Amino acid sequence: MVFRKLKSFLYKILYFKLLRDFSVSITKFNYLAFFKNIFNRDFNSIIEVFIRLLNKTNLLKSFSDIFNSPISKNVVCFGSMMGKKFIDNPKYLFLYLKSNSNYCCYWFTNSKELYKNLKNKGDQVIYSFSFKAIKILRSAGYVITAWGLNIDFPPISFSKETIIIQTWHGHQFKKIFADIGKPVKDLEIYKNYYLISPSQNINKYLISAFKIDPSKIIITGLPRNDILFQSNEKFKEELKKKYNISNKFKRIILYAPTFRKQHLIAKFPLIKEDFKDLTKFLIETNALLICKFHFIDKIKSFKSSENIIIIDKFVDTQELIIISDLLITDYSTIYFDFILMQKPVILFPYDLEDYIKYPGLYYKLEDIAVGPIVKNGKELISSLKTLSNWIPKAKMRINEVRNKYWDYHDGKSCERLFNKLNLKLKEKN
Repeated sequence: MVFRKLKSFLYKILYFKLLRDFSVSITKFNYLAFFKNIFNRDFNSIIEVFIRLLNKTNLLKSFSDIFNSPISKNVVCFGSMMGKKFIDNPKYLFLYLKSNSNYCCYWFTNSKELYKNLKNKGDQVIYSFSFKAIKILRSAGYVITAWGLNIDFPPISFSKETIIIQTWHGHQFKKIFADIGKPVKDLEIYKNYYLISPSQNINKYLISAFKIDPSKIIITGLPRNDILFQSNEKFKEELKKKYNISNKFKRIILYAPTFRKQHLIAKFPLIKEDFKDLTKFLIETNALLICKFHFIDKIKSFKSSENIIIIDKFVDTQELIIISDLLITDYSTIYFDFILMQKPVILFPYDLEDYIKYPGLYYKLEDIAVGPIVKNGKELISSLKTLSNWIPKAKMRINEVRNKYWDYHDGKSCERLFNKLNLKLKEKN
């Protein structure tokens, strides 16, 4: 009786929602006739709207309990970047596992474009707003996320037997979650929840931010960095062709800042005179500057030129690390990935005082810097002009920071994660 009333209520909500979406007059049909008409058009689109409505009305978790299948231990579900892109740690775990095991691997996305692209490549991809997605997630042995369980996947009620692996999307630099007053809901619900870590030395920050039991942290390194160790000159040349980068450039410099919550506008904070000096330096040294802004940022009043290109905000950052010789960043987690490859970095925290107030940093920059720390355009250009002076001296410092914040330097993070997880499961059983 209760379920019948709930179903009738949901149908009515869905009816009025679809009237808006399809611009159909309420006087044309009663809602049963309306559904018959719509279902004849596109059944999948109806399901999508239905699931989205359940999500909006906070009923999706309860609805998902209807799908009560046994757990399949060989089913692994992957998702990243709010379901929008095939990227980050889950991407490389997906590629590793589907090539090196008999696991059944599914990539989840709410992007129809990405769905088509992965489908065309022969990958097993699931559209998140579908009954099939809910059914598979409810029976999954493993669910692997980078941003959050109910962010990368539809927010259903996951089985208590499902093993959830939070890979996060970077080495901790700026404060996150509980350390800035945000709740961490995932960990409060699921007992089989694990968090991967690059190093013992950052576990204290993970424990603080995620409010996680230390026994649930698995030190593996970051799976996305395996490709950095497996790349070679041939692969590097292929990537340059992919991004239309000429071999005429003797040095490639990557500028990759993090986002600012206060103003989501991409920028390179140089005055006009400094920008001219930067351009002159790039031309004289036959160097290319690649600007990779945070995907949230809007790009305004910033254009590419012969020696400066603005690259797609959604490209795979690890590929840019492979082709770049020098990094300029501020508080982005790319910093640690870059020094893992023993490459030099200039820190450009032009708003350090404000950033320390919110969200705050886990480190003093002086304690982790492997190169110059510059605050304005003139200091930045000066550091670029004196690369030959400070880079040789920075090599020892790079190794020191690298060894402190990375326990592994071997490109086997994917393999290590599943080996360690299997050991944990054996111990538990």
